[in-house]
Parts: sequence; structure tokens; C-alpha cells
Amino acid sequence: MTFTSAFSALIGVCFLLIATVAQGNDNAENQLTYGFTLDFESDIIEDKIPLNIYLPANFDTVSEDFRYPIIFINGSHGNRFFHTLTGIVKHLASVDRMPESIVVSLNYSGHFPDTYTNGMWPKREVISGYGDAMKYQAMLEQELFPYLEKHYRAMNKRSIIGVSGASLFPLYSIGSKPALFDNYIFLAASDMLGMSFNQETKRPFSETIPMQLEKELNGLVLFAVADDDLEGKPDYINNHKTVLENYQKLANKQGKLITHVFDNERHYDAFIKTLLLAFDTLYPESLWAPKYRELVAQKGDALTNIDHYYQKISEDVGFTVLPNPVRWNSVNSLTFIVSHLIELERFKEAETVALRLVQYTPENVSSYLALARVYETLNKLSLALDTLAQAKNLASKTDHWQFDKIVQSIERLSTLQE
Repeated sequence: MTFTSAFSALIGVCFLLIATVAQGNDNAENQLTYGFTLDFESDIIEDKIPLNIYLPANFDTVSEDFRYPIIFINGSHGNRFFHTLTGIVKHLASVDRMPESIVVSLNYSGHFPDTYTNGMWPKREVISGYGDAMKYQAMLEQELFPYLEKHYRAMNKRSIIGVSGASLFPLYSIGSKPALFDNYIFLAASDMLGMSFNQETKRPFSETIPMQLEKELNGLVLFAVADDDLEGKPDYINNHKTVLENYQKLANKQGKLITHVFDNERHYDAFIKTLLLAFDTLYPESLWAPKYRELVAQKGDALTNIDHYYQKISEDVGFTVLPNPVRWNSVNSLTFIVSHLIELERFKEAETVALRLVQYTPENVSSYLALARVYETLNKLSLALDTLAQAKNLASKTDHWQFDKIVQSIERLSTLQE
């Protein structure tokens, strides 16, 4: 998938309708929700932190086995671009181009100290600090991160996005507590690369950031910018050149630093392309998009082959990734593989995969129907009936469209068992 084609495909996905507007009194109005807001109470900061939170599409349908990395986006820019970011994450996760992820915008937050512009802003020598940056970091580490882990199955794998002026807190964190996040993604921060938090040395971030990639930071640091932002600004161009040269001089690189200029773009316009570049770098297609039928066709047990593949992905990305139990309109899921194995007359393997499917999706009627089909094929009629009974119970709670079909299947198998 090229950035150009992905960009074109995602434009329609990212700008979703929030609500359906009825034109007459007889038309029903139904909200389309894609996230929720939370005023997070912090004892450390002694204030409420306004957040937007997006949970993965499968959050309510899968088991506790599934945990999620978190993507934070900072400040008022985070609030503004939250919808765009969640649309891209939802789409890419749904087509196996990145993991299902939680998205959190730190609205109007992200504290930072006084920032010395070093001539990057000729009319302004100092950007006055906001809040208490050390306390803000403590709030994240001691309060918000544990809260997200407890309530939303978040894992200890975090990225943060800083756009334009909202880059200052992520820049502060790289220098003072780099392991707070695993990956740092910046757009339109070319000016800030030449700035500094240090009043005495005023050593710019373009010099200090690369050093962290030789120490605690072993993830991705990306500085992206639209070409329009660099036009007529040699200092900004030099900032990109300097940060990359300093990174390349490192003897022992623990992480990866990338700079990228997007042609024919302006300031915020490059946001979607920046995300695509970041996610493609973190989750390359060659690793991240397995073809399940090819895995099953390999020598050995079907589920073992699938598990081995995901163990390798987990090792490469540094967190646990599990097979897809269900995927819309795709053959790359456990649901499809159950049927595929039955067609191949590999019935015992189909049973093993179906049991895992039910484990992963204990509230999914279709998963029980898949398992019941395997049991019937194996002539395990008692187990098939028990499984159909579970499916019927779930279907009755949700007015499931297959309820009548399940009842008919129970009656048919009961007759066969007599």
C-alpha cells in the first residue's frame, strides 16, 4: 500500500458523520458514536484533565485476553484532530495494517516549562511555560496510565503525537523522561527543533534528542513537515538536517529517528500522511498482514502455525499480539479458518481453532455456531447441542437475527440423537 493510495482511500474513512439528521418528524435520529469524553480527576495536579477516548472496535466483543497499545495525541491539536486519528486507526486495524489501539487526546493539556526560541521565532525570545511539566508526567505515570490499564485493558506500550505548538510536552518528555512513551511522532515542529528548555546552554532539541536514542529510548522518533512550512526558512531546514546528522553519528542506536518532508502540502494538511508514515514504519505490511490460508497450508497443525506467526510478530513489536478471531469480509480470521479446515476435512484442527474462537469471543453467537458445526461434523451431537444451547441463550439476549435458525438446528439435532 503506497502512501498516496492509502491517503486517497482514507479520506472518506476519517471524516465520519457524527449523527444522522432527520428531515421530518417521522424519521428516527440515532447517534453514531466513535468515542467519549472523560474529565479525569488528578490528585497530583489537583485538577480535572479533559480527555477524549476511543476504544477499539472489538473492545466489547472479545475476551480479557486482548489488551491494547495506546496512542496519545497532545493538547488542543489533539482535540481538533482526534476524529481524524481515530478514523485512520480504526480503518488500518480493521485491515490488519496495525494493532487495534486505544486513542486518547490530552485536551488542552501537556504541561511544559519556559521554552527559549533561539531565534526560531524572531519576535519572541521565550514561550512562557504552562503548568508543572514534572507533575504532569507524574500524573500520567502514577494515575492515568494505571487507570487506562485497569478500566480499558491498556498495555504498557504507548505512543504520543505532537502537532505544531502541541509538540512542546512530547519534546520535554524525550529529554527528561524518554521511556514515558515508546514512540514520539511530530508534525510541523521544525521551528521547535531549534529551541531549548535550558536557559543556560540553550542547546537545541536537534542536538539533545538524538542522544536519548542511545540511552533509554528504543522506539521511533519521527519529525514530519509539509514543504510549505520550510519555504524561505533556512533555519527550519537546518534543524531537520542537524537532528538527522546527530542521530546518524550515534555509535549505538537503540531507537530509530526519521525526518520527512511532504511535497505539495501545507502545515496541518500533512497530518494524515504523517500518521500513515508512522504506522507503516512501526507496523510494516510484510510483517503485519499474514495470509491465514497460507499459514494453514504449511506443514503442521493449523492453529500452531497461526500462533507461531503471531508470537514472531509479538517479539518484533515488543508486545503481545493475538490472532484475529473475527474480521469483516475477509478470509484472514479464525472464523473463516474454521470453515476452511472443514472443507479440507481437517476436522480435529477445525475443532481446535473453533474452541480458541469461542475463548476469544465468548459473547459472539457466530463463534458458538462455528463450534457447533464442527461438533456435528465430528458426530459429537451432545457437544453440538450444548454449544447450540449457549448460542441460543446469547441470541435471545440480543434479539439476534439467527435465533430462529438456532432453534431449528437444535430441533433437528435432537431428532438425530434420539
